[in-house]
Amino acid sequence: NGGVVIAQNLSAGYNGGSSANLPKGSITLSDTSSLTLTGSGGNFHVGESDGSDMTMNVNGTATVSAPNSTMDVGLNSGKGALNINGGSVAVGSLHVGNGANNTSTGQGTVTVNSGTLSSEGDVLLGFAGSSTGFGKIVINGGTVNIATTTKRWLIMNQYDYCSTELDVNGGNLHLNAGTDIRFATGGNTGTNTINLNSGAITFYSDNATTVGGSGVLDMHQGNGGTVQNTFNLNGGTLTVFGILSANTAGTRTFNFNGGTLKAVAANTSFLNLGTSSAAANVRSGGAIIDTAGFDVTI
Repeated sequence: NGGVVIAQNLSAGYNGGSSANLPKGSITLSDTSSLTLTGSGGNFHVGESDGSDMTMNVNGTATVSAPNSTMDVGLNSGKGALNINGGSVAVGSLHVGNGANNTSTGQGTVTVNSGTLSSEGDVLLGFAGSSTGFGKIVINGGTVNIATTTKRWLIMNQYDYCSTELDVNGGNLHLNAGTDIRFATGGNTGTNTINLNSGAITFYSDNATTVGGSGVLDMHQGNGGTVQNTFNLNGGTLTVFGILSANTAGTRTFNFNGGTLKAVAANTSFLNLGTSSAAANVRSGGAIIDTAGFDVTI
């Protein structure tokens, strides 16, 4: 409850080299506890080995600091979960559902109920993996920050067949320093969905101070021909420079359903999903567009 742990690396759910071992358990930091990883490019695995099932809970005002590490939540064919109920978690990069190849069944879930989650580098949901693999982030409250001064990507899946989901039910997702959201890089053919139900997704030109910049929502960055990418604007506010499709393969759907789409600058391609299987639908909640005084084109 007030402990201090300092290490170079952390692995939770390591099977010791034997597939017969199915390691399960949890790590909980409460009150003022702290975990600091000092390794340069070190390991930070929650659910490392095949068949593992591991959970990390961060409560109270506890802190996790791993500025030089990539945190893997659900690695290879393991299962991992990170639950932030207060305090803060700061990592070099974050991978959620990080498979090894197209047969991997890695499953990762990150849930932010309060407190802060920060990643200086890219955030990747779903890497490689079979159709049963997935990466998921749920934001019910608190704040998720990506980047500070260098442009990064929030990637909704990379390679192979796994699926991803981002649910914003409250709180804030900050895309800083011109960071983009990119659906399905590297030929992914899974199903990838963002549900903005409440709260806000906001693009900034700097470190979460100045709204704006050139950060975009890219509905398909890769070339997966059967991928299905969907953004559901069910509530809250999406504040972004533009919505586009770098590649017109696969299915791209943007559903207006009661949330607000807000501009940050003049843009003649404010919403341009491209050709082929693309649709912008107005659902029962209606299409609410705030131009913020800028000239924008849909």
